Amino acid sequence: MKLSRCVLKFAFCLVLCSTVRAQSSPNAKGVALPPSPPPAAAQRERKVALVVGIDEYPADSGFTRLNYAARDAVELSKELQKLGYDPVETLINDDAKGNEIMKRLGSLLRKLEPGQGTVIFAFSGHGGQADRGQFLAVPDSDASQPFETG
Repeated sequence: MKLSRCVLKFAFCLVLCSTVRAQSSPNAKGVALPPSPPPAAAQRERKVALVVGIDEYPADSGFTRLNYAARDAVELSKELQKLGYDPVETLINDDAKGNEIMKRLGSLLRKLEPGQGTVIFAFSGHGGQADRGQFLAVPDSDASQPFETG
């Protein structure tokens, strides 16, 4: 089952913006969602999430270490659980290799009825865009081949 590129771009941008804002602020306290309850219809549907946070990249990968990506992922997972997402799966650092992300995402998608429910995929870590498209950098990525390994 393919995810809409628009949805992935939005989730990537949302988490990337949160990470950039948190890393630029010396008093950053992580991700927090507004306390207002979701609409009644959203409370009835099945909601699942996969949240990925990667701070640590191998020295030979070409990607620098990040300071708050893993922490932001953990905080976002807690907020999603409060909003009724179940399950919320969280992959941090070396556990977030590309094949594991795809396996977990596929498993979550199978928990939903076709055309019903909500899936959130949030990624906090390195990523980028070039003429060939976008990529997310996982621990087994190589900056010299981002589209082949990301």
